[in-house]
Amino acid sequence: MAAISLTSLLISLPQQWQLICAVSLLLLTWSWWSSREGRLIKLPPGPSTLPLLGNLHQLGPLPHRALRDLARVHGPVMRLRLGRSPAVVLSSAAAAWEALRGHDLDCCTRPVSAGTRRLTYDLKNVAFAPYGAYWREARKLLTLELLSARRVRAAWRERRDQVERLASTLRRAEGKPVALDEHVLRLSDGIIGTVAFGSIYGGDRFAQQNRSFQDAIDDVMEMLAGAGSSAEELLPGAVGRLVDRLTGFAARRERIFRQLDAFFETVIEQHLDHPRPENAGDLVDVLIDLWKNPRGAFTFTKDHVKAIIFVRTSTKTLH
Repeated sequence: MAAISLTSLLISLPQQWQLICAVSLLLLTWSWWSSREGRLIKLPPGPSTLPLLGNLHQLGPLPHRALRDLARVHGPVMRLRLGRSPAVVLSSAAAAWEALRGHDLDCCTRPVSAGTRRLTYDLKNVAFAPYGAYWREARKLLTLELLSARRVRAAWRERRDQVERLASTLRRAEGKPVALDEHVLRLSDGIIGTVAFGSIYGGDRFAQQNRSFQDAIDDVMEMLAGAGSSAEELLPGAVGRLVDRLTGFAARRERIFRQLDAFFETVIEQHLDHPRPENAGDLVDVLIDLWKNPRGAFTFTKDHVKAIIFVRTSTKTLH
């Protein structure tokens, strides 16, 4: 009877008061659930949190200084909540050593967000794949195919050609000032791109997509670095997804994914159109061979090929 009376009272209120009551009820429920979680699990000490925001309001424009001041109060191992995401802050060498060495297996997997999951083809690359057998196999593959002595020797001709191209470009400057950093970055791009993608890197089809591809990679780096953080990482799931849709973040993420996927399709198609003998190919040839001729404990798909290319492409861009 009391519940019916309360419901009738709420319905009779003006619409704006109904909204205020609903939001207040959600905040109280969230606060109760957070405090219940802290009682059930033994967690490190930390500052009190606000509903929805957590401790975001305490970071300010200089987060490193704010974290230093909070650690002086709560200790070298401190618990925070960044929106809906829990975090542990280590502010001493001893605490960092214990966490990263003594509990390495618990700390070595990166947090997963909707953006990284989408851009890495459901965490199929090395940078964001959960630690386990697949991660070890993919890491070993990258090490053997990019960093082994055999691969370094095989790439000697590509390195020589790229250096000669740089020297020729600088000679044509005829004593005029040049932006050397741009030329060095282009040299690095050419060497790494040719080693991984082969001689087709820099061809006509690559050149046609280069501008949109580089723009997409810049957006990816911004997104993964946190400058373009998704609301879904901070707010409860449905609310965060709604905010991302309203702000255009979800559409931007999908646009970036389509641009990258089109580039990776071009890379794979050109390698399929120009197959090379065994032991004479590049990293993409090796991945395509694993996809077309499955062997071992894991089944490679085209998405695996694209995801591992994505890691290599991101490394090239950071260079």
